[in-house]
Amino acid sequence: MQYSYILVPVLVFILLFSGCNSCKKEKKETSEKPEATETILIKDTLNEVIYVLPSPNEILAEIFMDEVKINPSFVNPHTNAKNYLDTRSQAVNLGVYIADFAYLSYSSENTTELEYLKVIKKLSEEVNIYGLMENKTMERIQNNLTEKDSLNKISQELYYKISNNLENSNRENIFTLISTGAIVESLYLSVMLVDDFDDYKEIIEKMYEQKFVFDNFYEYAQVYTDDPYVKLIIDQLEVLKQTFDQIKQEEKEQKVIKEGKTLRFTGGTQFVVNNENFDRFKTNIISIRDEIIKSNN
Repeated sequence: MQYSYILVPVLVFILLFSGCNSCKKEKKETSEKPEATETILIKDTLNEVIYVLPSPNEILAEIFMDEVKINPSFVNPHTNAKNYLDTRSQAVNLGVYIADFAYLSYSSENTTELEYLKVIKKLSEEVNIYGLMENKTMERIQNNLTEKDSLNKISQELYYKISNNLENSNRENIFTLISTGAIVESLYLSVMLVDDFDDYKEIIEKMYEQKFVFDNFYEYAQVYTDDPYVKLIIDQLEVLKQTFDQIKQEEKEQKVIKEGKTLRFTGGTQFVVNNENFDRFKTNIISIRDEIIKSNN
């Protein structure tokens, strides 16, 4: 797990709340409405959290091993894009398709990456995000369809371009929807990878570690629960949170193991991986994902 994704938000919150405690004392003397100031501070701080959320590429890279076998039939068919007619489903499935493109980029075979990029471009324009893929970008993509590392990088760039576009136009509510689709689809593609529990325990544990990423995102999403679009997907986020919270954790002795010139750290808080909790985790992820990609028609 790349804990840099976790530590930044934690430090931000520590600074925020310690700062707010001192602010309370000062504001009592200088202002009659300290609550309004604190609300603004909290929202601004949560906006910072979104910047350290990993892209679908980074989530998948954290979970997948070197020799992962990709199954293109798992992704949401690009032909479904025409069925998403409202802003909520268009934005959420834009996130789904970004994760699908990231997933397909792991395949060594010629797949349908270009079709998925066209869908990403179309859905981004449907939710008023323009300039995401100019002609030069499309040419670059077409020239690199067999270069999987390049496709991975392109997908990551698209995700952060969307993030910057929406942040600059004060439309973080839309980014919340996109991120929901991206996180859910990344987890879905990961659980579908597991066809033999005993052979995939290490990968399953890496899936569970995404709880740290999701918890940060969940806190961020709560800022926008009054938004009608976000409100429509809150139920899915609640179920996903419960799914993660049900996974048991245990404390193990921390050790530092020297392997040649490399130090490997083991122990600390670890998730309990067993057949029962994984079956429940997989069932819930599939159910949430099926609800998200459901057609408007």
